Amino acid sequence: IYLAPDLVHKNTFIFLHGFGNNPEQYSKFFRRNNPFPSTTKIILLSAPIAFVEAYGEDKNIWFNFIKTEGTYEERRNFDDILKNSKHIFDVIEEEAKILKYDYLFHYIYNELMTYLIKILTL
Repeated sequence: IYLAPDLVHKNTFIFLHGFGNNPEQYSKFFRRNNPFPSTTKIILLSAPIAFVEAYGEDKNIWFNFIKTEGTYEERRNFDDILKNSKHIFDVIEEEAKILKYDYLFHYIYNELMTYLIKILTL
């Protein structure tokens, strides 16, 4: 969900919802109580729906980090982490291009890569 700014687009806020939620739940809040300057585009990204073994049902989830079967390494679902991280990076990069903020994208990208490396090496 993309919420256009009221004035000229100068900045962007990208919101990632929590486990089992979806962006529609938050769009009403942001439409009614927008806490950002009127030059801010709000992007509410949606996590894919996937079967979550621990709950035995489909949920919106950015990554299904732990599977219930297999060795420690086999239970870690790195494919989801990498695939969904790439989608988030792509959105950030596109916004950085629109706003001509290459330095901002590289800062965010480096921070997110550091976080991913920490997750992948746990």
